[in-house]
Amino acid sequence: MKIDYEKLKAGLESLTGHDFERAERAEQSSGNNAPMLTLTKGFQARLAAEALKVPTPEIKGLPIREYNRVTNEVFSFLYGQSVESGELENSIEGLQSDAPSTEEQNTGSDKRRRS
Repeated sequence: MKIDYEKLKAGLESLTGHDFERAERAEQSSGNNAPMLTLTKGFQARLAAEALKVPTPEIKGLPIREYNRVTNEVFSFLYGQSVESGELENSIEGLQSDAPSTEEQNTGSDKRRRS
């Protein structure tokens, strides 16, 4: 299957809250009980399938690089960041730079153990 990314974006734009909730219920019924369902690849693939009007197994059957690209597009759509513009990478780098280093984490846990 060849993904038309313009069609995917247009399809996502045309989805409604009803479509979103239907995809949530279907994903939960499939056994996905993640607390933040929208962050899972399974849900993102299901929403992409809904947007493209194809069965979910067609999206899940894509080669891994293509599957990852499709699910990243859905993530970007949902969270307002563009993968292609580099905004997503920049925000991830920002999150990583804000996170404590392994050394800081270890030092902090040592301090808690001593108290």
